[in-house]
Amino acid sequence: MLDLTDFKRDLSELTDRLGQAQDCL
Repeated sequence: MLDLTDFKRDLSELTDRLGQAQDCL
């Protein structure tokens, strides 16, 4: 079973990276 807390943490890190990538564009 997938750990939801780990998933949310990974998701938040992913959105942060996407936000930084958009700032660079």
